[in-house]
Amino acid sequence: MILLLFFSLLLGTPDSLYTDYKTVADLESQRINETRKVSFNPITKELYLYEAYSGYLLLKNNSIDTLDRFDPYLLDNTLMVFDTYNNKLKFIDSGLGRVFEYDQSNKQLIRIDRSYNLRAFYNFRASLSKQNKIIAYGGYGEFTDKTELLSFNSISEFEWESIHKNTHEPDRSALVIDMLMPNENHVNLFAYSNSYLDVYSLSLVGNTENILKWEPISHFYLPAGISNGIYRENSFSNYRTIDNKFNLMGNYFYDLNTNELLKWETSNEIFGVFQSSIHQDSLYVVVNDNPLDLYNPINLVVQTHHIDDFFTQNIFTKSSGDQRQLLILILVLVVIVILFSVIFYKNKLVKKPHKVFEKNGSSLKLHTKNGIISFIEEDEIMFLNHVNTLYENQTNSIELDKFDDLLFNGIGYKTHMTSKRNSIITNINDQIGDLFIKKTKGKHDKRRVILNFDFTLLK
Repeated sequence: MILLLFFSLLLGTPDSLYTDYKTVADLESQRINETRKVSFNPITKELYLYEAYSGYLLLKNNSIDTLDRFDPYLLDNTLMVFDTYNNKLKFIDSGLGRVFEYDQSNKQLIRIDRSYNLRAFYNFRASLSKQNKIIAYGGYGEFTDKTELLSFNSISEFEWESIHKNTHEPDRSALVIDMLMPNENHVNLFAYSNSYLDVYSLSLVGNTENILKWEPISHFYLPAGISNGIYRENSFSNYRTIDNKFNLMGNYFYDLNTNELLKWETSNEIFGVFQSSIHQDSLYVVVNDNPLDLYNPINLVVQTHHIDDFFTQNIFTKSSGDQRQLLILILVLVVIVILFSVIFYKNKLVKKPHKVFEKNGSSLKLHTKNGIISFIEEDEIMFLNHVNTLYENQTNSIELDKFDDLLFNGIGYKTHMTSKRNSIITNINDQIGDLFIKKTKGKHDKRRVILNFDFTLLK
């Protein structure tokens, strides 16, 4: 009888809030830095903030109030989005898998999926559907970029299913910026690669996989590249379409009628521009009001604008879809190379002082008081290039999470990035033979970690 009871407990169906606990080391590595998730409610014009390290769910309007507190181990590595279709908050594993719904009226958190923590689609882009579905594309996991279009039905199947797996376009190496569902039968994808933003369309009408095909519809040249701004925290494209203009990358708008890309000329760090769910002639701009701390959602504020005033009183420039700017850039580069060659020829016999960070082909030489040290590993060279930028700007410290953004460009699993970065720091310190790079806690906020560089060791 005892054995029968044991096996029944072992094989029984887990509770809806059953947690697939990660290892303590994995959890702690993600809780070293202050981590907040954010979502915007276009109905009430409020921001939801979830503090992953403490489990507190906060509501920000004119003030910041505590709504609830969850088990941080349960929702440690999840994304958050407000669903206007059922007026609930959704928490979804950042690598896809588990789906939770939180009802603010009765403060009840319910797990609605029959899946598990996939941990294979990090940095996915998604959209909520009126048909109670979540449509998601791409991401990264299991050492490969994903090109699948997935669907989660929160009424019937309660599991993730593959709708379509891309084989050609978009390019597997392209960075998927955003994904939009302009209607229930079509999906638009925005992918960036090699200074170009490409827009693709996929029709979901059809029953066989060979019918589903991504069709390129727009091609834009972005010579300045794209920033790794706070807009990347918003994985869902809902509520960002205003008068057929879809807001992406913070300060860009894609016109769904004319297929034109407009850049809003602003110096602010924009989380997103949202259509009001109540006042159709209004829009909300969620902006960071603290220029000294651009990537912290706690600094986000909501500004209200009339739609007509916003698009007539601000400056917008149209992005080019041809290569004329590229040709001009090439000509400028040719002139610069010629001038540089002339100057170099005239000064080749003049002995110039060495640089502290000296690039030499595929290696980098670092001049220190202990001698010249040569680095040949690509990861270490990339790391030191960012250190060189700080050195030239006379800055000997930087927040660890901001340096990680520079080093990894926001791509990769947090645990892998932490392990790789720590290994690089250890190797550099060992080769220099001294504590050149050191991590310390912030003076005012002990939860922050600061990277400090002892430039007095350099020569």
